[in-house]
Amino acid sequence: MHKIANLYNENFNFLIGKDSKWLENIRLNLIKQIEIDGLPNKKKEIWKYANLEHINNINFKVTNFIKNHEILDESNIIQLIDGKYILPKKIFNQESIHIENLKQSINNFENYFMFNKDYFLNDFTIDINTIFLNEGLSIIIKNDKEYHLHIKYKYLNNDVTSFIRNIIKVNKNSKLFLIEEFENSESINNFSNIFNIFWLEEGAKVEHIIIQNSQITSNILYSSLVSCFENSNFNQLAFHKGSQSSKFQHTTNLIGRNSSANHNGIYFGKNKQYLDNKTTVLHHEENCKSNQSYKGILNDEANGSYLSKTVVNKKAQKTDGYQMSKCILLNDSCKLRTKPELVIYADDVKCSHGSTIGEIDQNQLFYLRSRGIDKKFAEGLLIKAFYQDVLKIINDNLYKDKINSLVDIWLDENYNEK
Repeated sequence: MHKIANLYNENFNFLIGKDSKWLENIRLNLIKQIEIDGLPNKKKEIWKYANLEHINNINFKVTNFIKNHEILDESNIIQLIDGKYILPKKIFNQESIHIENLKQSINNFENYFMFNKDYFLNDFTIDINTIFLNEGLSIIIKNDKEYHLHIKYKYLNNDVTSFIRNIIKVNKNSKLFLIEEFENSESINNFSNIFNIFWLEEGAKVEHIIIQNSQITSNILYSSLVSCFENSNFNQLAFHKGSQSSKFQHTTNLIGRNSSANHNGIYFGKNKQYLDNKTTVLHHEENCKSNQSYKGILNDEANGSYLSKTVVNKKAQKTDGYQMSKCILLNDSCKLRTKPELVIYADDVKCSHGSTIGEIDQNQLFYLRSRGIDKKFAEGLLIKAFYQDVLKIINDNLYKDKINSLVDIWLDENYNEK
């Protein structure tokens, strides 16, 4: 356990907020608590299905060296290369957005750090992010504005670690279209721990797309916390294909009346990949809606986990909450663990959940093959048809096409006719 304390002391000068006494106190208290509680283990429900070999393997390595790489200077594209954000000069001239590096404004965000603890109490992944936080952004979309923002994550060096926190505020009646794309590279053994905090004021809307196609040796821990106020809407699609081990957890609070949240996901696993997904929506006020729908395809010895949860508080009458998990297993060696959960304290609600795990529908396969389509192509068609209803939430055809292209690559390279 001394490893975490030692890493903290050795790398203190690389951390954001090293001169903020309140943040230093939080970090030292977290380290002390981890020493008391120990590392995550299977005895605790929250870690029962997690890949603890990945989560408990904590390291810290930064690099200031960037290989020869094209630096983009487009107003809506931000790059994170080897754990360091590169902000285009043009973005500072945009009237719709205010953006700065978190280290420049960390003292303004003490309330955000304290607010988080109520939703991620003793969450090791968030605690580690706080302890080793070394990069981040503060993003504000101004009132009555709309902005498209694309963040590209890429590693060019090996063994680099990143502990990133982004605080994203979307002001009244504004809209943010955010793409986070994890790009493939030839680097190896990189580790990312990312925590995004979204704050949606009255009437705000966020369209959030995650495209995770990292190099296969990488490990990713990704968390998001969303607060939706009156008449706001958060709409998310997460696509996962890369990384040897990933844990993505998303929590949304519907704080204002008539707010809504959609958490949708598509994931593909092969070889010995581990894909861990968790979504939670907490209904605090009446007339709010939520949807949590994930679909996956696993092959070889891949392991998947999807936990979904809807909590309806007593005040949240007329809640509409829906959960669905579906997965296709392409052989007997891959596994999915799924657990839908409803916790309801109100009496005037409409909530449901469902979960299915199975193989490709043999009747559908027989029908396609009877029309002269070979087995491999027919199975590929059925796999692509399987997730299209989830993909429909994207209004931009460019990113639909990108996801479908990544699926085509997965089918060509990793799904061979038996």
